[in-house]
Amino acid sequence: MDEFDKTLINQHPQMGEKLIMLNPSRDRVGKMIRMHHEYYDGSGYPEGLSGLSILVGAQVIAVADRYDEMLCRVTNKPEARLHTEAVNYLQDSRRCYDEDVLELYLELLKHDKMRAYVESEIPLSELKEEMTLARHLYSSNGLLLLARGSKINADQLARLKSGQLIPVGSTIHVYDVQFNAMAESLQKTDSFLIQFNNTLV
Repeated sequence: MDEFDKTLINQHPQMGEKLIMLNPSRDRVGKMIRMHHEYYDGSGYPEGLSGLSILVGAQVIAVADRYDEMLCRVTNKPEARLHTEAVNYLQDSRRCYDEDVLELYLELLKHDKMRAYVESEIPLSELKEEMTLARHLYSSNGLLLLARGSKINADQLARLKSGQLIPVGSTIHVYDVQFNAMAESLQKTDSFLIQFNNTLV
């Protein structure tokens, strides 16, 4: 990633605020989005705000966003992590977050209803129909093939195992069988959030 790409990515809080502000009644939401990469110790961006100058809503988004980012492969951070690694990272980064917000979020993550991220990593050869993806699945050149929460059907299974989309030796992250219902719920939640965002703009 070059400097232009980094600059563009770092502008996304302001861009998000502008989109939300197309609806004047969402002024406070827009401010939260603008501040969601500000850190409690002042080391964040875009304005380097600190402490109580950051809206509580933005602090909540910051913690949740970082946890989700750790679990999902994203363009500038290609390696996804497990739930326990993400939690440890948050605990090691306490200086960045409001203590009360962080503690409450970590407490929520202890409950099964909040963490539907109980997953297994299996070789592609063991992937079967009806299994549910625990992470986004990307092609060898970085294109999104299937989103987290997708349930594998026969056609998708055949195409994946052909080796044309991903290497035959790849590993896949899937939800444990008993958590498939939660995975489906998570997928519905993602869809709802997309639709909700569309209503704002």
